[in-house]
Amino acid sequence: MSDSPNQDMNPMTEGPPPVDFPGGGPVPEGAESAKPYPGGMMRIEPPKVKGWPYVRRSFKLLANHKLIVTATLLLTLAMNLAPFVVAAAFGAIVKIVGETARATSLGNVG
Repeated sequence: MSDSPNQDMNPMTEGPPPVDFPGGGPVPEGAESAKPYPGGMMRIEPPKVKGWPYVRRSFKLLANHKLIVTATLLLTLAMNLAPFVVAAAFGAIVKIVGETARATSLGNVG
């Protein structure tokens, strides 16, 4: 008896590896989209999945909550745009006050 737990599972005595897998051995499960690179490396591309069925399903699930979802999206947009709008609105005023403070004695106000 040999030390191997299963004599049938010895890969060294099975012969040469199949030609379809450059690294040797059988193609792994789920690697149907694997394409060989030069040097034997494999590139596995993700499966092509379309997202529109999931988007349509989520719209159906949110049908009863359209108002609150819309309000939340608008408030989130406003919150993310607020720093840019405030900087654009008050930037000119801050510039004028700064120039006035440098030109006059307002710089000594503490």
